[in-house]
Amino acid sequence: MADRALDVASDIGTFQFTVTTTPQQVVPFRAGRKTLIITQVGSTAVYYGPRVQPVGNPNAGAPLSASNGALLPSVTNAGLTLFPFDGELYLVTASGTEVVTVTELL
Repeated sequence: MADRALDVASDIGTFQFTVTTTPQQVVPFRAGRKTLIITQVGSTAVYYGPRVQPVGNPNAGAPLSASNGALLPSVTNAGLTLFPFDGELYLVTASGTEVVTVTELL
């Protein structure tokens, strides 16, 4: 059992990312990713979604923004867990900057 715990630990990646008013890719598509966790460090509003809004969305073709993205919980140390999730993800703020911690479980 101790060996498995070491294997799991080697399959975890964590980094911090500064989100700005320009939509930025925080993680690319990664085949085999099991879970993605985004944890907000401060309380600035952060929005997430695809780079461009998909067909069928009222804002189809528009880049990610505060007006068409999904809002992360704007609470210090609040997190969003996407499971299963192997897609790409973009983040943006309406104003200012915000630091988030990104954890990938592979």
